[in-house]
Amino acid sequence: MIKEFAVDPELYRTPNEWQILFQHFGIHTGRLISKFPQNWVKEAYKSLKKNYDNKKIKEIERKRLEERLKYLEGYLIDLSRPYDNNLDWFQNAIKEHIRTAFSAIISKSNPENQPHILKLENLENENEFWNAPNQIIVSRDFQRIASLLKNLFKLSREVILVDRHFHPKNEKYRSALNSLSNEIFSNSLNNIKVEYHILADPRESISEFENCCNHFIKSLIPIDKSIKFVRWTSFNREDPNSGGNIFHARLILTDVGGVNIEWGLDEGNRDDKTTITLLEPQTYSFFWKFHHRVDVIQDEILVEGGQ
Repeated sequence: MIKEFAVDPELYRTPNEWQILFQHFGIHTGRLISKFPQNWVKEAYKSLKKNYDNKKIKEIERKRLEERLKYLEGYLIDLSRPYDNNLDWFQNAIKEHIRTAFSAIISKSNPENQPHILKLENLENENEFWNAPNQIIVSRDFQRIASLLKNLFKLSREVILVDRHFHPKNEKYRSALNSLSNEIFSNSLNNIKVEYHILADPRESISEFENCCNHFIKSLIPIDKSIKFVRWTSFNREDPNSGGNIFHARLILTDVGGVNIEWGLDEGNRDDKTTITLLEPQTYSFFWKFHHRVDVIQDEILVEGGQ
């Protein structure tokens, strides 16, 4: 769902090219720029400087583009692809695409008119190699869903899972969490922080909930990893701002972007489907701040991995 594209760093030369890259890449677009080579940002800067030295852009444009290059760093994904410094970028991209395919290669030229090689001025959603829908319908199979989100987890330092109906005793939620946990902890940074936001059951004490987590959840988390369960205050008819009144969306949020899982974070039956939608920046920003509120938290518990 979030695709990786090889983009020639020499394409970063003018305000127009920056605008194209900025508009078309980012978690919310479903497209990321491959960190290929590892010093992609440095190479893009060299391309920009060369254009300035050749007097093709003005000083004020160069400074602005240098600053804006920082934005694109957040759109890069590092899959540790090999790079041969004895070859030029295009030769490397062709070689690497044969080994492990990019979604497409964005290049200055396409001498053999290959369909998976696109020029910056010809990026059209109708092209199957470029198209990256921000909403898809999939089976409620969380091994599949977690796999679709692996590139999101690779960029993340913090993950917040959100489903008000989660409970450790529910096998379908446990199965989904197991798949998500495996993908998050195997693909993300070592010090990733994971939380699960749920709605508190007023009939269940924190000690009872903790016992359930230790019994059902502990074994789903890798050793030396942990998940913090954050229980929001339950529904309160007298308080319109209580957790139960305002907590509805089922989400997977990270510090770099997020998705809405329409039917929730539990496994479905055999033919059940759900919609997954990449959150637009404004929507993402709202939910990210919303789930950092402290006034609606009833209690929280940290569950550490182990048998």
